[in-house]
Amino acid sequence: MNTGNICRMCKEEDCPVKEQIRRETKQEKKSMMDSNKIILLRYLKDRHTGEENAVFSRELEYMLDMSGRDIRRVISALRKDGVPICSNYHKGYYYAEKQSEIENTLKGLGEHIEGVSDTIARLTKAKAQMIPKIRSIRIIITTDEGPEQEMRILVS
Repeated sequence: MNTGNICRMCKEEDCPVKEQIRRETKQEKKSMMDSNKIILLRYLKDRHTGEENAVFSRELEYMLDMSGRDIRRVISALRKDGVPICSNYHKGYYYAEKQSEIENTLKGLGEHIEGVSDTIARLTKAKAQMIPKIRSIRIIITTDEGPEQEMRILVS
């Protein structure tokens, strides 16, 4: 089956070297994510447990030598694993010490979802308004026995 994926080096369609590199890169990314999860979790648990010890993303970026994007990805992955990483917009990230901290984070995430849902609804409405309005439809009727007849239907 031709996938159109020709290797530039060996000129073969399904280059085994290229596939090996893809697999290794995927494994490296997973390994890097796993390492970052361990590092970030340990750092938060040891130094930033409880809302009063929250830390802003910028400090995590500096201390752990990760980008803000990587910090968010790792925190998201940890949360998906069920790790109670909480956040407060005004204080930063922290490892939960109490149920109430998790509840507050869940409330904030719910508000975020509502905001995104509202944005989706508004953009959908804007998209619908960009579709040209049909004001009338022109129908031409052709018969074997007579001239063409035109009919125009107004659409309101």
